[in-house]
Amino acid sequence: MGDFELDKYTIKNLAEWHQQGRVNLNPEYQRLPDAWSDRMRYDLVDTISQVWPMGVILLNVIPRVDEDNVPVEHYDVVDGQQRLRTILEYLSPPESPPSSPSWAISERKEGFRPYKKLTQARQTRFGEYKLAVALLHDYEEGEVQDIFSRLQNSRPLRIGEKIKALRTDFKPTLRALAEHPLFNIAGGRHKSRDANWNLAGLFFKAVYRDDPFNRHEYDFLEGFLRSTQYDETKAQRAMDLCRRLMNYERTVFQVAEDKELLSRDDLGSARLMKWVFTALLVLSDKFALSGRELSVAQGISAYWKSKDAEGNDEWTAYLNSGRTGRIDTREVKACLEQMVNRLLIESAAPPLDAQRYFTPQQRVEIFDLSHDMCASCGTQISRRNFHADHIVPYRKAGPTTVPNGQALCSACNRRKGGSFDPLLVTPAST
Repeated sequence: MGDFELDKYTIKNLAEWHQQGRVNLNPEYQRLPDAWSDRMRYDLVDTISQVWPMGVILLNVIPRVDEDNVPVEHYDVVDGQQRLRTILEYLSPPESPPSSPSWAISERKEGFRPYKKLTQARQTRFGEYKLAVALLHDYEEGEVQDIFSRLQNSRPLRIGEKIKALRTDFKPTLRALAEHPLFNIAGGRHKSRDANWNLAGLFFKAVYRDDPFNRHEYDFLEGFLRSTQYDETKAQRAMDLCRRLMNYERTVFQVAEDKELLSRDDLGSARLMKWVFTALLVLSDKFALSGRELSVAQGISAYWKSKDAEGNDEWTAYLNSGRTGRIDTREVKACLEQMVNRLLIESAAPPLDAQRYFTPQQRVEIFDLSHDMCASCGTQISRRNFHADHIVPYRKAGPTTVPNGQALCSACNRRKGGSFDPLLVTPAST
């Protein structure tokens, strides 16, 4: 457990820290950075001008060292974000603030003057105003989040908000996946209170661990993000596959919405989004789904509507799956099996060749047939630098055989999609 100390610091002190890059106004658990109205900002400036007291500001101390290896404290704002932002913008108005761009300059309020129009003496008095500050020392990350949550009218952080606030080596990967356009489906409903971060984390964990049915609850996702040793190569491959699956799911959902196969409320279901991703992950290396987005959407729609028909098997299994969000239970697996069956029946997706890659002997034969030339652009190639490519793409059930193989240069193979593309949305070859 950490500790805290109460002290007073002048506005000038805090402004200097901020100019030095030592004050972070926007730690990732913070919300609504520009929530204050002009009236609230005027009132705060007036409070300081009248030297009246104001509430305590909470700063979480982050020990760091500067370029000379000298210890220096940095601060995350836990409470008082709007007050500090208002003070700093009053001292130095931004050129294009996101809201109320002229509150400190052109708006007129009786008795109010912009900072730059104050006399030197009044500017000095403003800068010498002392703010009550509580400095938090040695609190765990989760404890700081809990402190923040309790200060927000006791509104607890949702899972996505907790995931977004975690410090982890996987953070850049999660951020990239959380920004995927899949989460714009249903009017961006999946972004509410950072729910997209939770979904992105679950998708990535399933791919990274090669375990589609690993449990979804927060403790399991947090444990994965905190305790798993980061492997950059493995993380990049997992992110690439996640993106391809999410590309495909987005296209399927867009088709389902355009064709009125699923309602916006259906598409706004986190359970549907998670289950479809799991089904695609299970099927992506077994069946050729590419190019069958409409029929896949029809299969998902058929399942989703069947589970609303009281008394049938889908209704019973869905009812028994409960609302725990778990993915590993027998009931959830039954629902996923029903969805997969509907999807495969509607799409008539052929199975992929069990042999994914050309053998060394097949590569020799393919190169010998090439006459040392790329089959696409005619560039000269060699045994050491050519790519053995499926003419009929593997993801479209093209067999891994010499007659279905061709020798390409690396540039042409990249243009066609590379060799790790099980579910690209746009036409490409493996």
